[in-house]
Amino acid sequence: MRLSKLTAIGLAVAIIAASGIGVAAVASRHGLVARYYPNATWSGAPVVERIDERVATELLDQRLAAVGGAGRDDISVRWQGFLRVDQPGDYRFTLISNDVAWLYLDGRLRVNNGTYGSSRRTETVPLTAGLHRLEVAFFSRGGDHQLELLWARGAERPEPIPASGLFPTQAAWRAYDALWGQAYLWPLAGSLVLGFLELQASQAQNRFYNDLEDWLSSYTRLSGGTLSVEGGDQSVPAYVSALLEQTADSLDELQRTLARGEDNRASSSANILSLTERLATLTDQMRTEQDLMVKLVENQMEMRPVLERLAERGGQPTVLDEASRSHLRSLDVYLGRLLEEMVAGREQSVNEIRAEFKLLARTIAAVAENERRDGRG
Repeated sequence: MRLSKLTAIGLAVAIIAASGIGVAAVASRHGLVARYYPNATWSGAPVVERIDERVATELLDQRLAAVGGAGRDDISVRWQGFLRVDQPGDYRFTLISNDVAWLYLDGRLRVNNGTYGSSRRTETVPLTAGLHRLEVAFFSRGGDHQLELLWARGAERPEPIPASGLFPTQAAWRAYDALWGQAYLWPLAGSLVLGFLELQASQAQNRFYNDLEDWLSSYTRLSGGTLSVEGGDQSVPAYVSALLEQTADSLDELQRTLARGEDNRASSSANILSLTERLATLTDQMRTEQDLMVKLVENQMEMRPVLERLAERGGQPTVLDEASRSHLRSLDVYLGRLLEEMVAGREQSVNEIRAEFKLLARTIAAVAENERRDGRG
């Protein structure tokens, strides 16, 4: 039995899809939420609202030019989001600005460039591993403007914060973490490849035995106490005839053993095909979860301007009607159920894959043991 090309291609496609699904969708969610205002007080509605991958003068000029605001006298911008720190330690943050800029981390003012004109200021901030709320506020009242945000850990050289470490919301970070948490699939893929190679090697060995038997059968034929050879009949002693008969019986037994081995390999191939189907099912579930996470991020982005306008009302009491409160409660319950279903689905899929691999490992071990036992026999 040979493993078909279609089965091998299905294995490869399932492994690649399970390992790399959603990379483009998550990568597009890196950066900070940027709001550009046509005044120096961050008031009113922003003229541009985007996700910027970095805080830099070049990107600032591009955004303002897109809306015809490059020549405005008064402009202000606010970047908000989260900074991911992989290793705890002391980090130096450098803010270069013209005119005024402030850097906030976890709600505290860390770098204060509060003077007009060109300025550069560096402050050291101890950070723990994980997510930290980050905000940069900037305004200019005419003339040339400049803004650069750099960071460095310890004595390293300051450089721009990489886009892979910036997230507009916590939900975007969770989607990113969920994707790269699927790295456990790579060892499973390696196990599949090794099993496939072992099957191919076993099949090549079986083909060699079959060809050898066919070659011997084409030159010898047993009939009573005589040996017929191509080119004429010659009588041989009885002990030679008995030896040849015993050899023929051994070849028959070898053929039956090979047939049993082929049956076992057919069962292994069926198990691998079942595993491929389960990997495809897991891929579909992960794609569905990824789509839900992206929709959740988009909904939060749409709700943020509304929440900010409510916050700008200052000390005015905010009263929500019963319908709004009911909607918020329903949204909270929906989000909780969504997270629970995602966790339960992932655990169920991992358990099923582990069970399939255990079955496959036992089947391959049984086939190898049978071959060793037959070889000794």
